[in-house]
Amino acid sequence: MKAGIIDDESKAIEVVQSLLSIYAPDVEVVFTADNILDGMKEINQNQLDLLFLDIEMPNGTGLDLLKILKERPFKVIHTTAHKDYAVDAIQLGAFDYLLKPIDSDDLERMLERVRESKEELESKSKKDFLRIQTLNGFQIVSFLDITHVQGDGNYTYIFTQNGEKIVYTKNLKSLGDSLPESSFIRVHNSYIVNRNFVKEYTNADGGMVVLSTGCSVPVSRRRKEVLMSSF
Repeated sequence: MKAGIIDDESKAIEVVQSLLSIYAPDVEVVFTADNILDGMKEINQNQLDLLFLDIEMPNGTGLDLLKILKERPFKVIHTTAHKDYAVDAIQLGAFDYLLKPIDSDDLERMLERVRESKEELESKSKKDFLRIQTLNGFQIVSFLDITHVQGDGNYTYIFTQNGEKIVYTKNLKSLGDSLPESSFIRVHNSYIVNRNFVKEYTNADGGMVVLSTGCSVPVSRRRKEVLMSSF
């Protein structure tokens, strides 16, 4: 796993690096930074699995960085001496926190959770179909056949390339958690599309993607950047 460390205290960076070298030989530190601005540059230039992030820093807090990084393909671990800040970080989507001075046992437990989460995600990505419960049994739908999905409250509609519309009795988030991130992109609060069926993007009507099936799906302003970066 590749990790980055952002902390304004050089001693704190050294401690994390030292503990990782001893207790986590499978973790490689690819960058360190002592402020938010340099940290952002490094994040944009490196593929990460983990980010160890301090909260109190001179030119912006770790919480500020979390608010900017709404979409992040890595897990954020906050390192802080203040537990109250850590709770705020969790609410903003951080994976976990470590209280300073960092205890090696706490670090090992946290990394074990990260590994378990990574294995679960990899297992999900190997699965190539979705099982949908029906009144009389279940239906198998290949991920390769799904063009897009639309959330509607507690239900989700699954659209396939042969024009089929399937009702899934769970909400969009639940279904989204089952779809491989390598192929599916959330482009709107109510829509997820299969990037393999995206034909074009247009700014018309506030932003739309046109699929190869001819269907148009709205793209929210907040999700546009994620869509663009995926292509």
